[in-house]
Amino acid sequence: MINILICDDDSSFAARLKNLSEQYFSVHGIPAAVSAFSDAEEIGSETFASCDIALLDIDYVSKPYNGLDVARRLRAVRKDAVLIFITNYVEYAPEGYEVRAFRYLLKSEIDRKFAPASPRLSPAFVPRAPSSNYPARGRLWRLTCRICSMWNPSATPSFTT
Repeated sequence: MINILICDDDSSFAARLKNLSEQYFSVHGIPAAVSAFSDAEEIGSETFASCDIALLDIDYVSKPYNGLDVARRLRAVRKDAVLIFITNYVEYAPEGYEVRAFRYLLKSEIDRKFAPASPRLSPAFVPRAPSSNYPARGRLWRLTCRICSMWNPSATPSFTT
């Protein structure tokens, strides 16, 4: 099971992103648990510790923090989590390198870009070999890639335990 964390101060956008994520992973047969928050202060340490993929807004209106602060909290406990910023503000991109952001997606393009960007997550989860073991959260996962995405970016990996 892949654990996905979503945090956006716009609760309707967070719900929309949760729906997109659940649909994508369900259609591709990848078990995923998606947790969505509109207030980063509500994210518990257990959620950060189990996070495999984080989809974060950068600019939180009227909050004393931003998405980079949330990403730093995540990195403190999960250095290997895949971090994607979904935002309207590309000017934060250089700072994203400090927290090793995997990707930036613009909110205005999310419906069009989310699905095409998602298979590109696979190199973070799929080893270089077509089939191998992957340790995560105290378990050994067997990952099998139909056609490894490094050779074919449009390929979709399959995950089994």
